[in-house]
Amino acid sequence: MSRDQIQSLKEELAAQVLELGLIEPESFEKSAKHAKNTGASNFDLLIKDGDVTVKDILSSLSDKYNIPFELNPQPLLPEIKKFPVAFCLKNGVIPINEGPNTIEFGLCHPGSLNALKNLSLMIGKKTKAKFIPPEFIFQSISQKHIHTIGEMEKSELVKKAKSAAEPEKVITKQSNKTIKLDMNAIKSEKKASEPLLDLAALGKKKVEVIPESVLRKAKEEEPKKLEINLEAVEISGKEEKEEKKPLKLDLPIDSKASKTKDVKPKQEEAVTEIAGDVVNVVDDILSEAVQTGVSDVHIEIFKEAAQIRFRGNGSMLAQTQYRTFITNNYNAVIARVKILANLDIAERRLPQDGKISYRSKKGTEVDFRISILPTNLGERVVIRILNSSSLAVTISALGFTKKQEEDFIKTVEAPQGMVLVTGPTGSGKSTTLYGAMNYLNKPDVNILTAEDPVEYTMSGISQVQVREDIGLTFASALRSFLRQDPEIILVGEIRDAETADIASKAALTGHLVLSTLHTNSAIGAISRLVNMGLPAYLVSSALSLVVAQRLIRKNCDKCRELIDKTHEDIQKFIKENNIKNDAKLSKSSGCSDCKDSGYSGRMGVHEVLVVNEDIASAISAGKTEKDMFDIAQKTGFIPISESGKRFLIDGSLSVEEFLRVIPKEE
Repeated sequence: MSRDQIQSLKEELAAQVLELGLIEPESFEKSAKHAKNTGASNFDLLIKDGDVTVKDILSSLSDKYNIPFELNPQPLLPEIKKFPVAFCLKNGVIPINEGPNTIEFGLCHPGSLNALKNLSLMIGKKTKAKFIPPEFIFQSISQKHIHTIGEMEKSELVKKAKSAAEPEKVITKQSNKTIKLDMNAIKSEKKASEPLLDLAALGKKKVEVIPESVLRKAKEEEPKKLEINLEAVEISGKEEKEEKKPLKLDLPIDSKASKTKDVKPKQEEAVTEIAGDVVNVVDDILSEAVQTGVSDVHIEIFKEAAQIRFRGNGSMLAQTQYRTFITNNYNAVIARVKILANLDIAERRLPQDGKISYRSKKGTEVDFRISILPTNLGERVVIRILNSSSLAVTISALGFTKKQEEDFIKTVEAPQGMVLVTGPTGSGKSTTLYGAMNYLNKPDVNILTAEDPVEYTMSGISQVQVREDIGLTFASALRSFLRQDPEIILVGEIRDAETADIASKAALTGHLVLSTLHTNSAIGAISRLVNMGLPAYLVSSALSLVVAQRLIRKNCDKCRELIDKTHEDIQKFIKENNIKNDAKLSKSSGCSDCKDSGYSGRMGVHEVLVVNEDIASAISAGKTEKDMFDIAQKTGFIPISESGKRFLIDGSLSVEEFLRVIPKEE
């Protein structure tokens, strides 16, 4: 293991000490400054000064990740040559025990857990993890599996590289192996050691050095895919007796992006950097996001460092295992995402949107919607995960009360009228509309949709992607729809008076129109339409039903417990919200099942306003929202706060989540 690699792992370990709460920030900062001034490792200083022990670190990591630890691990396997040692070197893992179908690996940092997933595929066995002292890994690898830096400096390849007149990239070719080496990096022992780890395995075999300028010319005539074929070899200079299966990696190359005339040197460098490590990390991020069921992935750069966060159950959670790699390879990671989404990697000044299609090993199809936003420090990426399972949602699964569901189904089964779903961003409005579409989609029904963007492709439904840059707006799409003889029209969002006018008139001429609107309440949607400029009589005639909704996080059932209702604040809450004393008010403290968040899954809370004769008359008469609210309650309208109380009373919803999400009644 090179000194740079050891230093990098120790930096990650030092960060873990702080994140685990084993040291005060002030002490950590003082130690970090001392390490910087002396050139020592901050991790080593923390251990030496007695601020924390290795046992404390391993024990805390074990508790956090539910993985055992061992202070004195077993000796290395005699069969270690079976493993891709270069992989172990890079990721800081080492085999410590072997069973019939399982290999146990020791690791010193949680960031190596993702590496074990890939390692399991390589060796064809299941892997187990155990936290072990980092020095055991460093010493074991250094003693058994790597040339010293001095030995590397003596290699023929380094001598040739240093004597090259042209400081450009070279490609070394040997049999079926192709390895890139950056000549600019060979300036010191530290920088030279890392790219030469795999090259040490070449031994005494002849190495041909080819300038990149020659290779680039030949590559332009080849297919638009660069294939890298690396064998897993031991870095001792000895040839392997067993034949290794090659690790094959196919990198798609965007021809348009790479041949753009105004591509800058840094952008060309970003494309070159898209090699195995970046590809694997991006793939791991997307795979983990799908497996954990999160809705969004945020990749962003700040002055101090880059970070990646997952949004799950409506909350953001930092993924510290990727932080160092993302920080060191940020432009390459962004370039990789752009290439996958077929975006212009040369454009860094304007926002871009794209899409990635993904098929899991289980055959599940998932789409990723990519949004690139330029900031003052660099581009940030938000990846929305569009799972096709949302298409199969039923109305009964939306979370309506029995009466709300009956009112909703009765309205969408009507031959005409306008149904609106309201709520803030991320409240599940699209899911509710897809549930209605799924219910209404029949062979004898003509359904047209105008969406921005089209997130899911629905069989049997004609969907139009709105493109305002070419004049294809919601309003223009609606006008065209009316000439296509539809029974049902879905409008992604009513944003302006023109769209609202066409939609309401379509609802009066024999069409069922479904759309969304950004308002806080169902009755607020009426005021919003009138404020857009629609006459009150038109709103009262066209509007049939309004749904206002929120998504709330459910208490984790595994760690849910009753709260003390005698507390002064709880008593005040109970009194203000007219909650009965026998209510099972609960909260979840956090456990391994919910990743210490206290929440598991989300559910919808709704209010459903049926525009009956009384409400229609109030709209035409220009009544206030309060007047319409009072009239609606007399006809069975249940406000969203009352709908939320039923989850609060049965323990599914915490008091904190209720206060955070559910709007107060005016």
